[in-house]
Amino acid sequence: MGGRDGISKSGRRYPFPGLRGIQILVWLLVAVNLGLAYAIVFSPSGIRGYRNKRSQVAELEALHAALAGENRRLFHKIQRLRNDPAFQEKMVREELGWVADDELVFFFVDGAGEVRNRENP
Repeated sequence: MGGRDGISKSGRRYPFPGLRGIQILVWLLVAVNLGLAYAIVFSPSGIRGYRNKRSQVAELEALHAALAGENRRLFHKIQRLRNDPAFQEKMVREELGWVADDELVFFFVDGAGEVRNRENP
C-alpha cells in the first residue's frame, strides 16, 4: 500500500510517514490518556473532589432537615404564644420568673450560703 518513505503508490504523501509516525502518534495518545486519567483521579475537581462535595451535600442536607424541624417547632410555639393565654402565662413564668400577687416564692440556701433555684441547682 505505501512505502517506507510516507508516499503511497499514487504519489500522495501521508501526514505521518511510515511506521515510525504511527508509533509516535500512539505514544502521544497514550501520554495524553495517562495525563487525563491522573487528572480525573487526583485533581481537586476529579474523583476526590466529587467525594468531598458529595459528603458536603450530605452534611448540608442533614443540617437543613434539622433546621427545618427547629423552624416548625418555633412556628408552632409562636402560634401558641399568639393564641393561647394559658401558654402565654406559662412562658412568662418560666422565662421571666414572674409570680402572681397571691403566690409565695421560696429560696433555698445551701451550706455555702448561696441561694439555689431551678436555674442554679
